[in-house]
Amino acid sequence: MSGGHPANTGEHQEPIHVMTGKGDFLGGGVTGIVELLDSGDVVKSPWTSPSRVSDCKADMLIEAQVYERLGKHPRLVELKHWDPVDHTLTLGYMPHGTLKAFIEKNGQTISPAQRQQWAMEAAEAVALLHSHGVIHCDVGPHNFLLDDLLSLKIADFAGSSVDGSRATVVPGVRYRAPDLAARSIQPATIKEDIFAPGSTIYFVSTGDEVYADLTEDDDIEKLYVDGVFPDLSGVLFGKAIALCWRQEVESARVVMELVGSMPLEDTNR
Repeated sequence: MSGGHPANTGEHQEPIHVMTGKGDFLGGGVTGIVELLDSGDVVKSPWTSPSRVSDCKADMLIEAQVYERLGKHPRLVELKHWDPVDHTLTLGYMPHGTLKAFIEKNGQTISPAQRQQWAMEAAEAVALLHSHGVIHCDVGPHNFLLDDLLSLKIADFAGSSVDGSRATVVPGVRYRAPDLAARSIQPATIKEDIFAPGSTIYFVSTGDEVYADLTEDDDIEKLYVDGVFPDLSGVLFGKAIALCWRQEVESARVVMELVGSMPLEDTNR
């Protein structure tokens, strides 16, 4: 589920380590893998290679703590079980997968009303985290899941900051605030976390990543630092997107309310 990058990367070779599967493989990320169980639930397990297992288990513990802190909420996947010995999470299954994959597959058939629902739910989910002292640090369409009713749930808290703790991931470049400092010297901030919903809502609105034609992270980062963002003329929810990108909004809840107040006809897409 995770598409973020480790805060501190170190390239090295290590022997191939084979994990024992628990079910049908669904996906993998920085912290571990997700598998579908015979019960219909999913299990998220940490990578077990000797060089990574300690860090991955620590990240899984953070994720469990976030779920337990937040409790049940419409914007969260249901936590079924936390195994503190194996550091595995059993979660409800989201049959429509990630928001990113769903839009990439079905983009031409998605109504403006559905896009508005997702944009509002994405902002609501981020606001929920912030109200409980959690900064996600990797907000993006790859980390939102869709249930059987196409309602959106935020996922993957393994690298998140809790009560000011150091995050272990940073967002992908298109979702990364231009003034985001190295995680080793500065804790994550709510302001940074609110930048990413702008790029997420842009993807929801247009079906395209920000600067999808650019392949080099450095080129995108330079544009962001220079304050150069895509033209939002005719883009659904463009005002909300711009406020996120310019970091001129104080809370994700304001973004949610702004998106909800915008007329759907203000778009040419």
